[in-house]
Amino acid sequence: MTATPESIPAKYQNLYDTLKKNLDQANATLDALPQEKTSNLVFAADLLTANANRATELLLPSTLVSTRLYLDQLYALGIRGIKISVLYPLLTTAYPDSLKYVGFYRQVAKEVRSRNMALTVQQTVVFTNTPFSDANVSYAGLTFDRFRSENLQMAQTIIDSMSPDYLILVAEPDTAAHLTGLKELNDPQKSLEYVNYILNRLKKHSTKVGAGSGTWSPSTFVQLFAAEPGVDFISLHMYPITPFILQRSLDMAGIANSAGKPIIISEAWLYKTDELAISDNVATSDAIFRRDCYSFFLPLDEEFIQEMVKFSDATHSSFLSFFWGSFFYGNLTYDPSFESLTYTAIRKQANEVSSANLQDNTPGPLGIYLRELISSR
Repeated sequence: MTATPESIPAKYQNLYDTLKKNLDQANATLDALPQEKTSNLVFAADLLTANANRATELLLPSTLVSTRLYLDQLYALGIRGIKISVLYPLLTTAYPDSLKYVGFYRQVAKEVRSRNMALTVQQTVVFTNTPFSDANVSYAGLTFDRFRSENLQMAQTIIDSMSPDYLILVAEPDTAAHLTGLKELNDPQKSLEYVNYILNRLKKHSTKVGAGSGTWSPSTFVQLFAAEPGVDFISLHMYPITPFILQRSLDMAGIANSAGKPIIISEAWLYKTDELAISDNVATSDAIFRRDCYSFFLPLDEEFIQEMVKFSDATHSSFLSFFWGSFFYGNLTYDPSFESLTYTAIRKQANEVSSANLQDNTPGPLGIYLRELISSR
């Protein structure tokens, strides 16, 4: 452990204790499984500076500068893989400035390649009308047929312009349905139909194309995708770490392993709630994600990272990507006044801390922990 334990605010003590209990139980479960340290496990991080939810900010000259810096600093931590969220509809021909976005992502892919880092692209949807995106996107009137047709075009554009190692067509079915209003996207059979529609028309070249779900979703999605010959790999998003969801995660991995499908963990971070209902949409809760900013959670973040590595070893996963990589470069010391701030305001303060440390090449405790963990392997 590199983080210095801090006093836990009374408001969060019960939450902290529950998360700690869940993590300890997960640790015991994973320790009981055969562990095989695979030399080919790629440690990765989300390239947040290039996340398509930033929309027009991507086209600013400063964005490519900050992206290069972020890549350099992630590489210095030992990270050798990058995941980028390239989201519908930014690269569709009808979207304003789509060619400029294509040019931006082509350049970003070159930057990743120049550092000999593996590249995963996740093609899902813009988080419109949420605190996570200012993109001018409306899904009003969108149909399932139009959605799959335009995503076929976008998938081909991604492959032709970026040549990723992995392209993920379905990542969180419930999130995509929630954001777009297309209920078909959270229906396992319809989701498989969507994947096959694209696979049957796509020129993959050297890119492996896969699909998956969040580990809080029913395992039916993974069962169907794993049984499909054209699906090259299974993608998992891992956030909540309750005993039930950990077991479901292991079940999903077992399904993929039995089908001979490689597993990539394309997103992982500790989801800081003790009130998770199975119907909750994990990806859109700013009330929970704001808690990631607070440094008193760092010992739990470290334990979560360790357990994701154990999970990867136990399930033969080949790619492990942590989402909120900016926190490898710093967090905020909790102050009660933060409770009155919006998610956007609290993230702005946290980003100022991490950005300053990135500029100075000074990782925070979580970054140091990750660097030492990777080095130990």
